[in-house]
Amino acid sequence: MFSCGMYDYSGEFAYSIGLPAKSGVAGCVLVVVPNLFGLCIWSPPLDKQGNSVRGVDFCTRLTAQYAFHVFDTITVGGVAKKDPRRKEKTDEGASTGNVSEMCYAAASGDLARLRYVQLRAHSSSHSRRRC
Repeated sequence: MFSCGMYDYSGEFAYSIGLPAKSGVAGCVLVVVPNLFGLCIWSPPLDKQGNSVRGVDFCTRLTAQYAFHVFDTITVGGVAKKDPRRKEKTDEGASTGNVSEMCYAAASGDLARLRYVQLRAHSSSHSRRRC
């Protein structure tokens, strides 16, 4: 998918967006963020290469804001981007990496873990407000 899933635009998509993807002539783009999630975008207007115009635009915006490009972890460009997979500490010491933890719990059907993460985030925000 990484090297040939976007028809004649595959090389440019791999270089600029950096995610494995497969497009279809019905306007669908299936994108994989390795070790995190899969995403399907459906928007029928197609470009000259046969890819969804809005699907490609969404992927461009996604990798511009988040460190999902396959090379963001080894280049300087990914430093300024948000990475939901990375747990960062705030001044209070609370973890802000709950998004990826909740995604993994939801993917495995672990409802108890989802509740735990939600309660932990909720109690953490309450403790910060009291200070």
